[in-house]
Amino acid sequence: MNIWAECEGDKQITQINCSITRVVESQQFAATMSLVDTHDEQELLEQLLEENKPQIDLEQKHYLITTPFRYPPLKYGSRFGERHFQGIFYASADIKTCFCECAYYRFLFMEGMDSFPEAKKINTQHITFWVTINSNNAIKLDKSPFTNYKELISPDNYTHTQKLGSEMRNSGVEAFSFISARDNSGINYGVFEQKAIISSAPYRINHWQCTTSINSVIFYNHIENSSHQFLKDRFIINDILPTPAS
Repeated sequence: MNIWAECEGDKQITQINCSITRVVESQQFAATMSLVDTHDEQELLEQLLEENKPQIDLEQKHYLITTPFRYPPLKYGSRFGERHFQGIFYASADIKTCFCECAYYRFLFMEGMDSFPEAKKINTQHITFWVTINSNNAIKLDKSPFTNYKELISPDNYTHTQKLGSEMRNSGVEAFSFISARDNSGINYGVFEQKAIISSAPYRINHWQCTTSINSVIFYNHIENSSHQFLKDRFIINDILPTPAS
């Protein structure tokens, strides 16, 4: 099935202008901070490291924004990106959905371990940040007529969504919104083209501690004294935790 053709995708191109949030593991921050004494020195070290990363032929922005565009997707690609395409900047409309997506991958990581830590939990550091996107070449997959094919945005198979992603790229789509496959009430965003992100640097940066155990993932912000917890059961399909793609 060609969802793009069925929905006359070229006629659905519209504007998206909003703020979106993304979560990334902050191992690099912890590693570089251990080598310096101040945040200013850390920024300088981060800049030096940045200059030695693969370069992209786009206007210079903060590396938290540019990194997803630098590297191709993993072995199976991503939800809307095939293996041979440039990476996609994925984000969410709110923190809850953002963490829900992240929690799924924490569980997946835990299941893939050959042996569990003695404490049967893993502590990691993460950061959330916001950017603003604005594009007149955007698609809202969370709106009609695309919502008629909601069931094809599968949590365990990327066949239809990767094909749809290719069709959107070929039609010049720069950014898109879609219903989260992990959080049914949440909205996610994907950005094909960095120019659709009008922020030159991230804002509203927050640091979180993540504790992953066999059956739960908890994100905790010590400064704001806030937390988000996700149980493994919410991601189980047919008695198993599905892999992200097949």
